[in-house]
Amino acid sequence: MTWYVLPGTFIYFGILHAIAAATLIGTLFLRAPAWTCLLAGITVFSMPMLWRSAIFDTRWLAWIGFAQQVPPSNDFVPIFPWVGLTLMGMAVAKWLLSASLDATYANVLAARTPARLLVWMGRRSLAIYLLHQPILLAIIVPLSWLAQR
Repeated sequence: MTWYVLPGTFIYFGILHAIAAATLIGTLFLRAPAWTCLLAGITVFSMPMLWRSAIFDTRWLAWIGFAQQVPPSNDFVPIFPWVGLTLMGMAVAKWLLSASLDATYANVLAARTPARLLVWMGRRSLAIYLLHQPILLAIIVPLSWLAQR
C-alpha cells in the first residue's frame, strides 16, 4: 500500500517486518542459556556500528542493517541492530524466570490498574499498532492544513 501511495519512500522493511524477523530469529534462542542470548544480542546490536558497506545500499539488502546510505522509507527497522534488542530482552526474561522474580513482580503489580492496562494492551498490540496510524493521521493531516494557512 505504501508503494502505491508513497512510491519514493514506501515501506520495504518496517516495524512489522522487523517483529516477524525478530520472532523467527528469537525462536533459535529459546533453548539457549541467558548468557548466550545476551552475547548474541550485544553482537547483533553492535555490528552495524563497527561495519557498514555500500554493497548494502540497495533496498534489496539495506534491510539487513549494514547500509552506508539507507534508501528512503517511511518506516525502516533493519535486522541489525534491532534484533539484538530482542535477544537481550530474551536474556533478561530468562534471568527473571530462573530467579522466580517474574512471579514476585507479577504478584505485586497484578492488582494495580496500570499493570492491568499494560497487560490488556500487550495482548492487543498488533490491533493497537494498526489502529493508531489512521487515528494519528486523522489528527495530524487537518492540523498540518491549519498550520499552512
